[in-house]
Amino acid sequence: MMPDRAHENPEYAAPQPKEQSHCQVVGTLARNSVANGVRLGVGALVAILLPAYLTHHLSVQTYGAWVLILQLGAYVGYLDFGVQTAVSKYIAEYEAKGDKIGCSRCASVGLAITLVAGTLGVLVTLVLAWKVPELFGNIPPELIRDVRVSLLFVGISLSATLATSVFSAIFLGLQRYQVPMMTSVISKILYGAVLYSR
Repeated sequence: MMPDRAHENPEYAAPQPKEQSHCQVVGTLARNSVANGVRLGVGALVAILLPAYLTHHLSVQTYGAWVLILQLGAYVGYLDFGVQTAVSKYIAEYEAKGDKIGCSRCASVGLAITLVAGTLGVLVTLVLAWKVPELFGNIPPELIRDVRVSLLFVGISLSATLATSVFSAIFLGLQRYQVPMMTSVISKILYGAVLYSR
């Protein structure tokens, strides 16, 4: 029979589920819904306005190369393997039980996996940048260097986002959607601003 060590070490004590009032639940849902709405709205706005701006300011070949760069960079996102969703789910469950140790372990494992995925993303980006002439058969020779540099910037930035996505997952699991919403909105605005300034 196992000795009762709950009184000696709080780690062995069974975590107590947190109880929220009806008003707290409604308030949390309302805040999270607004945060999601703002994030999706800003993302949609950038997605609509940016291509319209670029098609009027870039040549057909340059715009085509830019679209292909974004598509190639987007492959890095597939290395997520659903880790962000899983981390937010388990963090929410552990938080509901008041299990801080479980939350900590889940966050640590998620960070380790996303760091490995981010490293793989950088390696994939380097290979894609190296193979630009083969991947873009009809690209003008004068664009090859710019395409390589752009692909490196896009791929490495997406890899860094992938590696740090676990932090957004933690806030999502803790029902604090406004934090990842703010980082997403700021990054989208900066992304659009940089492209508009070119």
